[in-house]
Amino acid sequence: KGITNLAERLNSGHKTVEEICTAYREEEETAKKIVRIANNANAQGLGMMINALEVEGIVIMGSLGLYQFDILIPPKVEIQQYALNPIPEIVKTNLGMDIGLIGAYYRAIRYK
Repeated sequence: KGITNLAERLNSGHKTVEEICTAYREEEETAKKIVRIANNANAQGLGMMINALEVEGIVIMGSLGLYQFDILIPPKVEIQQYALNPIPEIVKTNLGMDIGLIGAYYRAIRYK
């Protein structure tokens, strides 16, 4: 939701993350600005998580992980400027659209 809120604040005319990413691929300047700001925010968020937790790896899920990972997840070098600990492997989920169902199942069997 943050990316679409940013697009609205910048009056980009883009209503969805998919529209923003398509415009980014087409090298539209406003979309490039949105992606740059979002990547910086994502780098900060990932860096803070890595600082606060003992993280062995990070799996990006949801539509971001499924469809926009290569555009909206910053490279390790950008995350490192916000992280005190080593950057773990960051990957997109390979569980597809079933990730929510699998997570709910795991939670149910683990915490009967």
